[in-house]
Amino acid sequence: MKLHILSDLHTEMAPFGLPETNADVVVLAGDIGYGRKGVAGAVQACQRQGKPVLFVPGNHDFYHQTEGIGIQGVIEQMKCEALGSDVHVLDDDEVIIGGVRFLGSTLWTDFDFFGEGLRDLVMMAAKKGINDYRCITDGSSPLTPAVLRERHLRSREWLRQSLANGCGLKTVIITHHAPHGRSCPSHFRHDPVSAAFISDMAPFMGEAALWVHGHVHASMDYRLGDTRVLCNPRGYSGEDVPGFRADLVVEV
Repeated sequence: MKLHILSDLHTEMAPFGLPETNADVVVLAGDIGYGRKGVAGAVQACQRQGKPVLFVPGNHDFYHQTEGIGIQGVIEQMKCEALGSDVHVLDDDEVIIGGVRFLGSTLWTDFDFFGEGLRDLVMMAAKKGINDYRCITDGSSPLTPAVLRERHLRSREWLRQSLANGCGLKTVIITHHAPHGRSCPSHFRHDPVSAAFISDMAPFMGEAALWVHGHVHASMDYRLGDTRVLCNPRGYSGEDVPGFRADLVVEV
Protein backbone atom coordinates (compact mmCIF):
# COMPACT_ATOMS: atom_id res chain seq x y z
CA MET A 1 0.00 0.00 0.00
CA LYS A 2 1.24 3.48 -0.92
CA LEU A 3 0.77 6.38 1.51
CA HIS A 4 0.93 10.10 0.74
CA ILE A 5 2.29 11.52 4.01
CA LEU A 6 2.00 15.14 5.15
CA SER A 7 1.73 17.14 8.37
CA ASP A 8 1.76 20.69 9.68
CA LEU A 9 0.22 22.22 6.57
CA HIS A 10 -1.12 25.15 8.64
CA THR A 11 -3.74 26.15 6.11
CA GLU A 12 -5.01 28.72 8.63
CA MET A 13 -1.94 30.74 7.57
CA ALA A 14 -1.67 29.93 3.86
CA PRO A 15 -3.62 27.69 1.46
CA PHE A 16 -2.23 24.35 0.34
CA GLY A 17 -3.25 22.39 -2.73
CA LEU A 18 -2.88 18.66 -2.18
CA PRO A 19 -0.97 17.35 -5.21
CA GLU A 20 -2.10 14.26 -7.09
CA THR A 21 0.08 11.20 -6.46
CA ASN A 22 -0.12 7.46 -7.05
CA ALA A 23 -0.82 6.86 -3.35
CA ASP A 24 -3.70 4.70 -2.19
CA VAL A 25 -4.26 6.65 1.05
CA VAL A 26 -3.49 10.21 2.21
CA VAL A 27 -2.13 10.56 5.76
CA LEU A 28 -2.43 13.95 7.49
CA ALA A 29 -0.56 13.90 10.81
CA GLY A 30 -1.95 17.04 12.41
CA ASP A 31 -1.88 20.84 12.34
CA ILE A 32 -3.82 20.97 9.08
CA GLY A 33 -6.17 23.87 9.83
CA TYR A 34 -8.28 25.19 12.68
CA GLY A 35 -11.15 22.94 13.76
CA ARG A 36 -13.72 21.87 11.21
CA LYS A 37 -12.10 23.95 8.47
CA GLY A 38 -9.10 21.64 8.35
CA VAL A 39 -11.36 18.61 8.06
CA ALA A 40 -13.48 20.35 5.41
CA GLY A 41 -10.34 20.86 3.32
CA ALA A 42 -9.49 17.18 3.74
CA VAL A 43 -13.00 16.22 2.61
CA GLN A 44 -12.62 18.34 -0.52
CA ALA A 45 -9.26 16.71 -1.28
CA CYS A 46 -10.75 13.28 -0.65
CA GLN A 47 -13.61 13.91 -3.06
CA ARG A 48 -11.31 15.39 -5.67
CA GLN A 49 -8.78 12.57 -5.57
CA GLY A 50 -11.12 9.69 -4.80
CA LYS A 51 -9.02 8.10 -2.07
CA PRO A 52 -9.27 7.75 1.72
CA VAL A 53 -7.78 10.47 3.93
CA LEU A 54 -6.63 9.76 7.48
CA PHE A 55 -6.78 12.90 9.64
CA VAL A 56 -5.12 12.97 13.07
CA PRO A 57 -5.69 16.28 14.91
CA GLY A 58 -2.68 18.33 15.96
CA ASN A 59 -2.52 20.87 18.76
CA HIS A 60 -3.08 23.82 16.40
CA ASP A 61 -6.23 22.20 15.05
CA PHE A 62 -7.83 22.96 18.43
CA TYR A 63 -6.81 26.65 18.53
CA HIS A 64 -9.69 29.09 19.10
CA GLN A 65 -12.21 26.22 18.90
CA THR A 66 -12.56 24.75 22.38
CA GLU A 67 -14.31 27.36 24.53
CA GLY A 68 -17.32 25.73 26.15
CA ILE A 69 -16.81 22.34 24.50
CA GLY A 70 -13.20 21.41 25.20
CA ILE A 71 -10.86 19.23 23.18
CA GLN A 72 -13.25 16.29 23.03
CA GLY A 73 -16.04 18.50 21.77
CA VAL A 74 -13.88 19.72 18.90
CA ILE A 75 -12.99 16.14 17.98
CA GLU A 76 -16.70 15.33 17.77
CA GLN A 77 -17.22 18.39 15.54
CA MET A 78 -14.40 17.22 13.28
CA LYS A 79 -15.95 13.77 12.99
CA CYS A 80 -19.31 15.33 12.14
CA GLU A 81 -17.63 17.36 9.39
CA ALA A 82 -16.23 14.14 7.91
CA LEU A 83 -19.53 12.23 7.96
CA GLY A 84 -20.51 10.84 4.57
CA SER A 85 -16.97 11.10 3.22
CA ASP A 86 -13.95 8.80 3.16
CA VAL A 87 -12.11 11.05 5.63
CA HIS A 88 -11.35 9.27 8.90
CA VAL A 89 -10.71 11.52 11.91
CA LEU A 90 -8.58 9.44 14.27
CA ASP A 91 -7.90 10.28 17.90
CA ASP A 92 -7.43 7.09 19.85
CA ASP A 93 -9.20 5.38 16.94
CA GLU A 94 -8.31 2.80 14.34
CA VAL A 95 -9.34 1.99 10.81
CA ILE A 96 -8.44 -0.92 8.53
CA ILE A 97 -7.94 -0.18 4.84
CA GLY A 98 -6.75 -2.73 2.32
CA GLY A 99 -5.56 -5.11 5.02
CA VAL A 100 -3.45 -2.46 6.78
CA ARG A 101 -4.44 -1.29 10.25
CA PHE A 102 -4.00 2.41 11.03
CA LEU A 103 -3.89 3.57 14.66
CA GLY A 104 -4.27 7.33 15.09
CA SER A 105 -3.84 9.60 18.12
CA THR A 106 -2.87 13.21 18.79
CA LEU A 107 -0.88 11.62 21.66
CA TRP A 108 0.02 14.93 23.38
CA THR A 109 2.97 14.43 25.78
CA ASP A 110 3.95 13.09 29.20
CA PHE A 111 6.50 15.91 29.78
CA ASP A 112 9.09 13.28 30.76
CA PHE A 113 11.50 13.79 27.85
CA PHE A 114 14.19 15.01 30.29
CA GLY A 115 13.20 12.55 33.04
CA GLU A 116 10.51 12.45 35.70
CA GLY A 117 12.61 14.57 38.06
CA LEU A 118 12.37 17.56 35.73
CA ARG A 119 8.72 17.08 34.85
CA ASP A 120 7.40 19.95 36.98
CA LEU A 121 10.03 22.31 35.59
CA VAL A 122 9.29 21.54 31.96
CA MET A 123 5.54 21.72 32.58
CA MET A 124 6.00 25.24 33.92
CA ALA A 125 8.21 26.14 30.95
CA ALA A 126 5.61 24.78 28.55
CA LYS A 127 2.76 26.69 30.16
CA LYS A 128 4.74 29.90 29.95
CA GLY A 129 6.23 29.43 26.49
CA ILE A 130 3.66 27.59 24.37
CA ASN A 131 0.55 29.13 22.84
CA ASP A 132 -1.54 26.00 23.47
CA TYR A 133 -2.30 27.29 26.96
CA ARG A 134 -3.62 30.56 25.62
CA CYS A 135 -5.39 29.29 22.49
CA ILE A 136 -6.99 26.06 23.77
CA THR A 137 -9.36 25.77 26.72
CA ASP A 138 -10.45 22.76 28.74
CA GLY A 139 -14.10 23.48 28.13
CA SER A 140 -14.73 26.62 30.16
CA SER A 141 -11.48 26.32 32.13
CA PRO A 142 -7.91 27.25 31.18
CA LEU A 143 -5.90 24.40 29.70
CA THR A 144 -3.06 23.09 31.87
CA PRO A 145 -0.08 20.80 31.22
CA ALA A 146 -1.55 18.36 33.74
CA VAL A 147 -4.67 17.98 31.58
CA LEU A 148 -2.57 17.23 28.50
CA ARG A 149 -0.39 14.78 30.40
CA GLU A 150 -3.52 12.90 31.47
CA ARG A 151 -4.74 12.81 27.87
CA HIS A 152 -1.33 11.45 26.83
CA LEU A 153 -1.47 8.69 29.43
CA ARG A 154 -4.95 7.65 28.27
CA SER A 155 -3.78 7.60 24.66
CA ARG A 156 -0.69 5.64 25.60
CA GLU A 157 -2.80 2.97 27.32
CA TRP A 158 -5.18 2.84 24.35
CA LEU A 159 -2.22 2.33 22.02
CA ARG A 160 -0.76 -0.39 24.24
CA GLN A 161 -4.02 -2.30 24.24
CA SER A 162 -4.54 -1.81 20.51
CA LEU A 163 -1.10 -3.15 19.68
CA ALA A 164 -1.67 -6.13 21.97
CA ASN A 165 -4.72 -6.98 19.85
CA GLY A 166 -2.88 -6.78 16.55
CA CYS A 167 -4.73 -9.60 14.78
CA GLY A 168 -1.65 -10.18 12.63
CA LEU A 169 -2.28 -7.16 10.40
CA LYS A 170 0.45 -4.83 9.21
CA THR A 171 0.16 -1.71 11.40
CA VAL A 172 0.83 1.98 10.81
CA ILE A 173 0.76 4.39 13.77
CA ILE A 174 -0.08 8.04 13.14
CA THR A 175 0.44 10.62 15.89
CA HIS A 176 0.89 14.36 15.87
CA HIS A 177 3.36 14.49 18.73
CA ALA A 178 6.73 12.86 18.21
CA PRO A 179 7.44 9.37 19.60
CA HIS A 180 11.19 9.45 20.23
CA GLY A 181 14.11 11.75 21.05
CA ARG A 182 15.61 11.21 17.61
CA SER A 183 12.77 13.36 16.30
CA CYS A 184 13.97 16.34 18.33
CA PRO A 185 15.73 18.93 16.12
CA SER A 186 19.29 19.51 17.31
CA HIS A 187 18.71 23.19 18.17
CA PHE A 188 15.90 22.21 20.57
CA ARG A 189 17.65 19.27 22.21
CA HIS A 190 18.39 21.13 25.46
CA ASP A 191 15.31 23.37 25.46
CA PRO A 192 12.89 22.43 28.29
CA VAL A 193 9.95 23.17 25.99
CA SER A 194 10.98 20.20 23.82
CA ALA A 195 9.31 17.98 26.40
CA ALA A 196 5.99 19.40 25.19
CA PHE A 197 6.64 18.03 21.70
CA ILE A 198 8.11 14.57 22.31
CA SER A 199 7.53 11.52 24.48
CA ASP A 200 9.62 8.36 24.65
CA MET A 201 7.50 5.70 22.97
CA ALA A 202 10.46 3.37 22.37
CA PRO A 203 8.73 0.44 24.13
CA PHE A 204 6.08 0.55 21.39
CA MET A 205 8.57 0.52 18.53
CA GLY A 206 8.78 -2.70 16.59
CA GLU A 207 5.03 -3.24 16.87
CA ALA A 208 4.36 -1.18 13.74
CA ALA A 209 5.88 -1.13 10.27
CA LEU A 210 5.65 2.67 10.15
CA TRP A 211 5.15 5.49 12.66
CA VAL A 212 4.15 8.83 11.12
CA HIS A 213 4.22 12.00 13.20
CA GLY A 214 4.25 15.77 12.85
CA HIS A 215 4.64 18.75 15.20
CA VAL A 216 8.43 19.26 15.18
CA HIS A 217 8.61 21.18 11.86
CA ALA A 218 11.66 19.17 10.83
CA SER A 219 11.77 16.36 8.28
CA MET A 220 12.53 12.98 9.84
CA ASP A 221 13.15 9.53 8.42
CA TYR A 222 14.87 6.92 10.59
CA ARG A 223 14.43 3.41 11.93
CA LEU A 224 14.05 2.10 15.46
CA GLY A 225 14.17 -1.67 15.31
CA ASP A 226 11.61 -2.81 12.77
CA THR A 227 9.72 0.50 12.80
CA ARG A 228 10.34 3.31 10.32
CA VAL A 229 9.66 6.76 11.81
CA LEU A 230 8.69 9.48 9.34
CA CYS A 231 7.79 13.17 9.56
CA ASN A 232 7.09 15.35 6.50
CA PRO A 233 5.94 18.81 7.70
CA ARG A 234 5.34 21.88 5.54
CA GLY A 235 5.54 24.25 8.52
CA TYR A 236 4.28 27.79 8.99
CA SER A 237 3.67 30.22 6.15
CA GLY A 238 7.08 31.47 5.02
CA GLU A 239 8.93 28.74 6.92
CA ASP A 240 11.27 26.70 4.75
CA VAL A 241 11.45 23.20 6.23
CA PRO A 242 14.42 21.41 4.64
CA GLY A 243 13.45 18.09 3.12
CA PHE A 244 9.70 18.74 2.94
CA ARG A 245 8.11 17.09 -0.08
CA ALA A 246 4.51 17.91 -0.93
CA ASP A 247 4.30 14.72 -3.00
CA LEU A 248 6.03 12.30 -0.60
CA VAL A 249 4.75 8.75 -1.07
CA VAL A 250 6.03 5.73 0.87
CA GLU A 251 5.04 2.09 0.61
CA VAL A 252 4.24 -0.24 3.50
